[in-house]
Amino acid sequence: MSVGLKIANGDIVINSDGTLDIVEQGDKCLRDFGKMLVTDVQSAENIPEFFRYNPQYGSLLNRLSSNNQKKDTVIQLAYDLVYSTIQNYLNLQGQRNNLDIGEIIVDVDFQVYFDIQDSTTLIIPIKVTNAEGLTFEVGEFEERIS
Repeated sequence: MSVGLKIANGDIVINSDGTLDIVEQGDKCLRDFGKMLVTDVQSAENIPEFFRYNPQYGSLLNRLSSNNQKKDTVIQLAYDLVYSTIQNYLNLQGQRNNLDIGEIIVDVDFQVYFDIQDSTTLIIPIKVTNAEGLTFEVGEFEERIS
């Protein structure tokens, strides 16, 4: 089983008894998957100040731009980026042997569409199903397109 520290508003959560609060199973799955979507992959344009165990961890979503392309084209590009991030995440999970059944993602359902009130923002609602058969809302990610 793998666990992680619970973080709220950028701070580690400490329980009333002074112990560190942890996340595990479904909660850890959601946290890790959501973090991967908002983390920029390492590249020549994004060189971290620390050693990254897996430089391909993350997504290219924040680099998406419209470049005067049709909205359908931008939506397809965003869809492809989310899909490749999901595949990368699943591949990383397959390389680990310390995951609890509640952390293993077996299905991801997502959509990509433009916000009807702001045509420069993509909305990406995501749901995941774990190996226990439980479905969780990862969240509704917003990505501003230049």
